[in-house]
Parts: sequence; structure tokens; C-alpha cells
Amino acid sequence: MSLYWFCRCQDYANLLIKDSCRLSFFCLMEILIASLKILFLLAGLGLILGFIRPVLVLWFMQRCNRLMVLQYYGVPALLLFLSLLSLGELTF
Repeated sequence: MSLYWFCRCQDYANLLIKDSCRLSFFCLMEILIASLKILFLLAGLGLILGFIRPVLVLWFMQRCNRLMVLQYYGVPALLLFLSLLSLGELTF
């Protein structure tokens, strides 16, 4: 009888381990998607502000123009947009 109980406990422990791994994977995916969305919004905000006044977002550069705003904020915004689109998080 104790062997049966031990086997049942092992099965239950294995089930708990598998469920916790699945839960942590999904939690990590949610964290990844949320951080990608936040970074995309920040890059988009920097892009908009940089088109209005480039010195606001490129304060660390000696020369500030709109082409550099596209390089520093447009490319990351585009890459983040494509990554969110490929993950299926953006719907139209």
C-alpha cells in the first residue's frame, strides 16, 4: 500500500513540475510581449517628438536632424513593430 501511495505522489509531483514549467513559460512570454509593447511605444513617442523638434530626443548628439531621428528611433520602432506583428499581438 505504501508503494502505491509513493507512486501516486511521484505522479502528482511530476504533474506539478510540468504545470509550473508551462506556467513560467507563459508568464515569461507575457512579460516579453509587454516589454516589447512598452519599447515600441517609447520608440514611437521618440520618433514623433523627434520629427517635431529633433533636439528633444537627440540631445546627446552634436548634430541633430530628422534623418538621425529616423536612424535612432525609426529603425527600432520598425523592428519592434515587426516582432509584435510576428508574435500575433497586433491586430488590425
